[in-house]
Amino acid sequence: YTHTQKTIEGQPDLREVVAKPEAIDTLKGMLEQVILKGTGRRHLSPIAQKHDIRIFGKTGTTNDCKDAWFVGFVGNLVIGVFVGFPVPRPLGDDETGGKAAAPIAADFLDQYFTGKLWDGVKNPSKDRDLFIESIPFSQS
Repeated sequence: YTHTQKTIEGQPDLREVVAKPEAIDTLKGMLEQVILKGTGRRHLSPIAQKHDIRIFGKTGTTNDCKDAWFVGFVGNLVIGVFVGFPVPRPLGDDETGGKAAAPIAADFLDQYFTGKLWDGVKNPSKDRDLFIESIPFSQS
């Protein structure tokens, strides 16, 4: 499968296409359903509606409930949330990706799309076994 689009500068785009657009659309549809009707619906679906955005993502939990996560994207913004302890131990009863990580992702996205990202955010890692790490990025 070859890519024949031109870049903005008019030069050929020589990147290799690794998946057909139809396959990507199918995958995006599945990831969006996680948000709209699956484990992300409680926390992330309201954010998608509030900001009129499409959120694509997946929640997850290890079999022993020691880690929970959410990984997703909105346009070219990619977000990953991991909830767990430095020395693995159970998070607690029924702490899943949809219950532990999705609310953090929802809060982040809400703040991002309202322009309030990092207002009043404190790093609680000094008091507990919790890490908040961020990579600076710009919204284009």
